[in-house]
Amino acid sequence: FLGLKSIFSINDLETIKENQTEIYSILSYFATSLFDKDKLEEVLWDITKNCISKLDLEDCVIYWIENKTTLVQKSAHGNKVLTEKKILNPIEIPLGKGIVGGVAQSGRPEIVADVTKDKRYLVDDDTRFSELAVPIFLNGEVVGVIDSEHSKKDFFTKGHLKFFLLIAKLLEKKLSQISDKNSISLTNDNVYFKELTEVVE
Repeated sequence: FLGLKSIFSINDLETIKENQTEIYSILSYFATSLFDKDKLEEVLWDITKNCISKLDLEDCVIYWIENKTTLVQKSAHGNKVLTEKKILNPIEIPLGKGIVGGVAQSGRPEIVADVTKDKRYLVDDDTRFSELAVPIFLNGEVVGVIDSEHSKKDFFTKGHLKFFLLIAKLLEKKLSQISDKNSISLTNDNVYFKELTEVVE
């Protein structure tokens, strides 16, 4: 875990120790499947298809903030996927509206055990009963939200939250590479690659 200390807090590392098999799977994914992607949409679709799908969730959507005012659905897993890399009836949410918009505005993750008791809840493709939303950061600012809903009330656990936070943290690291205009092509000499493969191995 020494190579990950520059990425994760002590609490994050403890989570990794507690859920080694699942975490290794996600780390392995980031160190291989996602590693050669250099465009935002490619990265987001790859995460929902090859990473979120490993968690056996009913639904997941990654929202992205555009014009600092609106959250736009950029990629999805589950019923929202129409065809490859195309979302069924994509919706836009004003910043601050709904659970997703609230998380984007506050920068704090939320688990809503029963959305019928939360006036902020917005129906997308179908009404569900619990929701988990985690902000995505880049350079200290919220740039998007990973959101999942489930047909059962009180479905999402602290374990789900930890996994989403880990995915968001790794995504932030990947996005910072993409946004760095001075970065060279990613190779085995890249420090991030070494940090991840060290743990996976």
